Amino acid sequence: MPWRRIPQLVGIILLMVFVVYAWVARDSLAGVTRERTTVVTADGYVPFLPDSAAIAPDSVRIRIHVLNATRRAGLARRATHYLRDHGYDVVDYGSVAEVARGGEEATTTVIEVAPAFRVYSERIRRALRVGAIRDPVSPLAYADVVVRIGRDWNPPPEAFRP
Repeated sequence: MPWRRIPQLVGIILLMVFVVYAWVARDSLAGVTRERTTVVTADGYVPFLPDSAAIAPDSVRIRIHVLNATRRAGLARRATHYLRDHGYDVVDYGSVAEVARGGEEATTTVIEVAPAFRVYSERIRRALRVGAIRDPVSPLAYADVVVRIGRDWNPPPEAFRP
């Protein structure tokens, strides 16, 4: 009675075809191309690999203090992870005290750079993709750069960090 096994064989063949198709088409179904690894953000596709001009130089340690100048919770922490992924040494992060007490939040990101590290300010701005570069208002004690994150910075999709 081999004709009774025909539905089973057809089912197995269809399952194998589906598995092979899913394996071959997995990248195109997920929107990933092999030429360039990308992640999808709200504003479109952004290269996952950072711009080479945005990565911290290997020969210099740039100490950064990140401050959240908005009321959006967790923005300084996300910027810290993002800058560390680009090779920068973020030594501290927190919130701007005036904003935490109900003051005006910043609309633009400000990058305050010590004079000795002015040459690297454009790298940090390229890493963040926003920001106005300024001289520090007061001397920076334990950081070479202070980044005040404003509302104009949109964090990329957060990587899983267990």
